[in-house]
Amino acid sequence: MTTQVGLTHGSSFEATLDEMLALKRLEIHQTLSVPQALHERLPGRLEVNGLITKTADGMYALTEAGRHLIRRGMN
Repeated sequence: MTTQVGLTHGSSFEATLDEMLALKRLEIHQTLSVPQALHERLPGRLEVNGLITKTADGMYALTEAGRHLIRRGMN
């Protein structure tokens, strides 16, 4: 299962099933530490595409774009 998100520069992002599951887990837990995020394979494509962000205290959090992707994936 992949879901596309249109980016401002015209390309599209297709989240893998693992990435979608990680985003859903992050939505439940609100934030994850860097080691937890690395275990969930969150950094990288998800951060570059604005679906997660690093907070001031060094945790990863879901962005509105990430929540929107999850909602679209559930429909």
